[in-house]
Amino acid sequence: MIRTGEEYRDSIRDGRRVWINGERVTDVTRHPMFKPIVDIRARIYDMQHEPDFAPIMAYRDEAGVPFAVRHEAALYAGGLARQTPRYRCGAG
Repeated sequence: MIRTGEEYRDSIRDGRRVWINGERVTDVTRHPMFKPIVDIRARIYDMQHEPDFAPIMAYRDEAGVPFAVRHEAALYAGGLARQTPRYRCGAG
């Protein structure tokens, strides 16, 4: 099973002890220093469920069970980097 973005967020709301600049972070999904990267990772999970991106972001094994591909591989080998600019990573 491939989890959703919300399932990813829930998985890191697990009581872990995180500190940044002497401040205890109680929820890394909402803290301004972590929220942007959490949102990006959650978006990658959600894209694996969307019809436009699922063929690039996931595959099914012989039994039909879906698995995620590493997002770096999907970006370049699957052609996602050539999609609309809003899904590009890095400079350029």
